[in-house]
Amino acid sequence: MQYLFEVGCGLSVFINTIFRGSCNDTISNRLRKTKLNHANLIPWRKPISKTLAWGLDTVAPDHLEPRD
Repeated sequence: MQYLFEVGCGLSVFINTIFRGSCNDTISNRLRKTKLNHANLIPWRKPISKTLAWGLDTVAPDHLEPRD
């Protein structure tokens, strides 16, 4: 199970990098930063980000909440 988790994290970093994100961030981290920069909402002009955030919040509630 740990192997699948690590493969998923690697895939997330790879996809984020393809879409001009940081090679050190996952998609979740990028969405979390977007929410923080826009008053805890994803802007309407980013429909793919809004869809991904909705999906992550459905599967894992509070997944995109800021971490301390």
